[in-house]
Amino acid sequence: MDVEAQNAEAAAMTSAAKGRAKGGKRVEADSHGLSLEGSESGSSYYLSGGGDSVMFTPEEMLALVRIAHGRETAIEAARAIGDWLQRERRDALDGLVPAGASRPALVELVGLLRSRFRKPGAS
Repeated sequence: MDVEAQNAEAAAMTSAAKGRAKGGKRVEADSHGLSLEGSESGSSYYLSGGGDSVMFTPEEMLALVRIAHGRETAIEAARAIGDWLQRERRDALDGLVPAGASRPALVELVGLLRSRFRKPGAS
């Protein structure tokens, strides 16, 4: 499958993010109800979905952002994020990604990360 087809598939699976609150604090997406919120102090990030909420440190969030921006397509990034969560934060993977729906939920997460954070190193 070429890059354009993968991007089209990813776009179809995620739909666009619902919106960004002023100040960029909260981003929500449609299909799996994932949302991402940063604490006022910037000392933690909360990813919520499926009735669960998981806290990430700034270092963990940076790792996820690097993965999201470091792959050419959203599907490739979703696979890499799934691998990272499996290794580093199994609790987050189990709590936030519905069983049997991991690929679309992770593609949605990639969209949230890409819309919320700029590519590291980009000005």
